[in-house]
Amino acid sequence: METDHNSAYGSTEPLCRTQGDGLGPGWKFWRRRRFIVASLAFFGFFMMQTERVNLSVTIISMTSPRSVNLTNGTTVLEQDFHWDPDTEGLVLGSYFYGYIMTQLLGGWLATYIGANKVFGVGILGAGVLTLVTPFFVYLGVYVLVAVRVMEGLFLGLSFPCMHSMWSTWAPPSERSTLSAVALSGNFVGMCGTFVMSGAIADNFGWPYVFYVFGGMALVWSTVWFIVVKNQPKDDPYISLKEKKYIQDSLGPETNAIVVRPWIKFWTSLPFWAVIVIHSCDNWCTYTLLTELPAFMKDSLDMELTASGMITAPSFLAMGVTLMAAGRLADWLVTSGRLTTTQVRKLYCCCAYSIQATLVFVVGSVQNTAVVIACITFIVIMGGIGWSAFSVNYIDLAPKHASVLLGLSNTIATIPGILSPSVTGWIVRHDSWSEWRIIFYITGGLSLGGVVFYAIFGTGEQQSWALDEQQSEEVNKADTN
Repeated sequence: METDHNSAYGSTEPLCRTQGDGLGPGWKFWRRRRFIVASLAFFGFFMMQTERVNLSVTIISMTSPRSVNLTNGTTVLEQDFHWDPDTEGLVLGSYFYGYIMTQLLGGWLATYIGANKVFGVGILGAGVLTLVTPFFVYLGVYVLVAVRVMEGLFLGLSFPCMHSMWSTWAPPSERSTLSAVALSGNFVGMCGTFVMSGAIADNFGWPYVFYVFGGMALVWSTVWFIVVKNQPKDDPYISLKEKKYIQDSLGPETNAIVVRPWIKFWTSLPFWAVIVIHSCDNWCTYTLLTELPAFMKDSLDMELTASGMITAPSFLAMGVTLMAAGRLADWLVTSGRLTTTQVRKLYCCCAYSIQATLVFVVGSVQNTAVVIACITFIVIMGGIGWSAFSVNYIDLAPKHASVLLGLSNTIATIPGILSPSVTGWIVRHDSWSEWRIIFYITGGLSLGGVVFYAIFGTGEQQSWALDEQQSEEVNKADTN
């Protein structure tokens, strides 16, 4: 009989036996402090995406010629920045040079000084840099690159932190739900950025894109630092019922020093399965994020605002799908219909196989309506896949989840560096045939990730993630 070891502290109690929290109907989320944390985390991830993606949209306004009426009555074309494709690729990819460097540090700091503090500081720092970007960009392209690298350094700290938060805030039966609520902010943020950036740039000028999003980040950070605590026991406003419910579901907390089995991390094929699927997903996502506005302008002849209005709903739908898929995943496991492993593989393999197929279609069909429909479903499939692999780190090793995510995200950030450069090398004349190569590369990588995850992926807690006492309990449970 298969035992699903999912507790953040190694409890072997099946998820379906978890008792209710006694706080009334589940839809009254405001009564539950853990859902307040998840809601604020949602807006935190929203801000991360506005700080990351805004340049992908505004760079079109920054480098495109525009008509200017002179006082003598003549009309001339002016352009703020004359950047060739290689320079644009450097600018768009520079964020990831910083982002890749602080993933592991963010996971480590979350364990030792508090995930809530690191998460908030990362978004606050990036917000300040976003706010002052219009000033620095006029000092030179390499100054802009330096600013974007620093933004990446700050936001790289933030992403792994939430896995550390959920290891103490999320009951195992709600792990996918809470994680999905928070992470869906990424994709709603993409939606908001595409819509708002295009509209702001067209109506007020591209510098105001950075002013608006930077200011929003400062407001969010203030609220986050006031409201959110690192653990339920530190929160003065959490009810005793909810605190007890979370503590009982996670099992007794130990004060033992956590020893990281670094060699076991790197030799674990299930962990590599998550890294591979994460990296392939990121290649597709980052290609869409950084290149979609340019692709729609070059190949579909759409203006900036129009392309944003068309693509933005796709990312909104992805956010909604992520939340719904996460809730369904928890229900499938807690009801006993599927094991955690089956849910993770079902979600990842189906979602990314469909996504890869649609990516190939985009690269093969020169039809605007078909391309827009495919892009919409490509993004939605990404939401389903995300709801599975993003929480898989906690399945494998709850105590090490933030560090595992830091390691994985370090590797999975490489596509963010390579994708803009590869696009810049291949798309030299803005032709459909050049863009087709980009989509074929993306689809092929997605299919490769599906095969690897199907073979080596799992939702079982790994033996190297258990201490001696937990290992004895697991052995007894398996024997019985």
